Amino acid sequence: RYVVEVRGALFKTRSRIARRVLSTAARRALGLGFGARSFLPRAHLPSALRFKKRRAPGAGAARRRQARSRGSSMATDDSEMSVENGAPAGVAQRTAGVKGAPNGSTIWCEECEDVAASLKCEACGDHFCGLCFQWQHRAGKRALHKPTPLPGQEMFKETAAGTTQHFMQLQKQAEKEQQEKRNAAPSTGSDLADSKNIAHRGPVLGGEAAYKWIPMRVSGEERTLLRLLEGALEVSEYTDKVDVTRGWGWRNSKADVIEEEISDFFKNLMGLLVAGNYQEGLKLLQAKDLPGNAEFFGKVCEIGRRFKITNPEKLRTTYGKLIYLMQDAREVLPFPLSHPVNTVHLFLSQRGGLAVLTDEDLHIATQPVVASDAEGVSRAALEQAGKDKTAAFERIVTRHSSGELSGDDIRWVLLSIGDLYAYVDSNQGPVREMIELLEENFSPTKPDKDAYSLEIVSGIRGSKLSHPHGTHFTFVLQSLHLWHQITQDMFRLWILAEGDLLGEDNSYRLMNTGQGMNRVQAAPQIGNAMHRILSRVQSQVGSSWVGLSVVHLGDRDVPNALVFIDKYTQVSCILNPIIIVIKQIPELCKNAQIAEYIDSTFGGPDTLRKDILYDFFKSAFDGSGADNFYDAGSCIDGRLTSAWHWCSSISEKPFYPIFKLAGFASFDGEFQR
Repeated sequence: RYVVEVRGALFKTRSRIARRVLSTAARRALGLGFGARSFLPRAHLPSALRFKKRRAPGAGAARRRQARSRGSSMATDDSEMSVENGAPAGVAQRTAGVKGAPNGSTIWCEECEDVAASLKCEACGDHFCGLCFQWQHRAGKRALHKPTPLPGQEMFKETAAGTTQHFMQLQKQAEKEQQEKRNAAPSTGSDLADSKNIAHRGPVLGGEAAYKWIPMRVSGEERTLLRLLEGALEVSEYTDKVDVTRGWGWRNSKADVIEEEISDFFKNLMGLLVAGNYQEGLKLLQAKDLPGNAEFFGKVCEIGRRFKITNPEKLRTTYGKLIYLMQDAREVLPFPLSHPVNTVHLFLSQRGGLAVLTDEDLHIATQPVVASDAEGVSRAALEQAGKDKTAAFERIVTRHSSGELSGDDIRWVLLSIGDLYAYVDSNQGPVREMIELLEENFSPTKPDKDAYSLEIVSGIRGSKLSHPHGTHFTFVLQSLHLWHQITQDMFRLWILAEGDLLGEDNSYRLMNTGQGMNRVQAAPQIGNAMHRILSRVQSQVGSSWVGLSVVHLGDRDVPNALVFIDKYTQVSCILNPIIIVIKQIPELCKNAQIAEYIDSTFGGPDTLRKDILYDFFKSAFDGSGADNFYDAGSCIDGRLTSAWHWCSSISEKPFYPIFKLAGFASFDGEFQR
């Protein structure tokens, strides 16, 4: 029946592309072989043409094994779509046999068809890789199925540290311990009484260890090398040529392509240096090979990574390319390319200047002086605060200058510490203000009017969750508190993310996650850090945690630590434009024509203000925005996904003209610089 349907559709269509798709599906159904060019993953087929589960257990697997065995003789360059264990894969890896497979051939995963299977589900009769087994058996009756590892294969690695499954285990244990503490000592008073204290808590640097997570500011000389790195990354096509699904042959293995692209990148970098500084370039050219300039290459890459940590909004199109290049460089380069990030603690310890970190004037010398922190204070008082900061700055320089640690070095350190406080102030500020707006305009128990009820119902207006007003108020408040804490620890989280991405023993594999080809990799350091942050926030808010406390890591939703950390750098990009528009409404009303428009359309500036906040708090936290029901919801990452979904639909909102009048351009900002 399946073959007849495919053949009928094949002869009816006039589209050459559609005929090719259907032809590929028909050939697979007939058990015919196919080469790399005609191969099309099952996920890309129309839903009506995908294999159904009506077949006998194991029938599809046997059919595909026969097709592959015949197809291997027709096309020696079969498509290689996975990189198992992070190692570049060529033909040798493709034909490597799995113990227990017929004729020594590889048993491939029934679902993704990208990765060699590591287990078999006896109930389904199919073979899976670990990731696909978890994905297909995450809910319903399938969740009760038990996997059996294939002979000679380890149980699926997705339960290792740094994956979603491992995080869920940690969180369940932590929730159980917290519940035991609540039962032993019941809370008194309101659960949300301390919410403002949580929101306004600034970064607390506890001892010298905290300064291990503060990168040094990129100096003027280093910025020259940074521009060279940006230029070389802009013209590099590394990910376009490496992270692809085409076939690899003995004449053109993936390892060869990686080595060639990395070599071209370094040559471009050296060429740009020679063009910009001939004398410095000649020093590099004296080395006849790449290992001779290993220190220079490692230094330039470290500068780029350090700049990205302190400026998350920069290098948005090139940083990922740099990290992926460094991941693969471990396999092909004879020297290490990943150098430790130059932090404040590392810089001072190398020069015997750790006493600077315990100086009594350090806090005054590094805290930003901003008007928002001193409302109602005169201009003279602000100027005096600036003078006090300058004086404390110079006192520290005078006390700690030495032969190994110059005054300029100390100034560089103090400016780097000040960068942390400035970043936290500018990125936590919008979160604090949004918490205040929520608490000022909405009741935590019941709505002031039915028109402003935060109640959401699954299936209505795109919502994937169902919350009464009070529950949803708490859900939004807890989400904002969590974002506040993550923003405070952003520098530390970013350094930990790089540790996961560039770890020697942390491998990755290339696979289609539904959003293109991505490198799926566990993130144990980020997972442990997020577990501690989430536990701290849950204990601080006091009330029962609303929604799931799952952080996706190393799976289809969040493939690796880079995707995770990049999501949370966008929190201020989401909240800040909304707050700016709210503050601009009184200024807009000074224009008579705009004021008349606001009165006639929205009922006045106060109503407009509350309409915007009501729509955001209700629709930006409703679990929407994912590709399917299972990806959406109330998990930690789903909250941010819902907020981005709200931002993407801002042009459809009735108050969008007000955003444009207030100068709104976009939530994304600039991508290049």
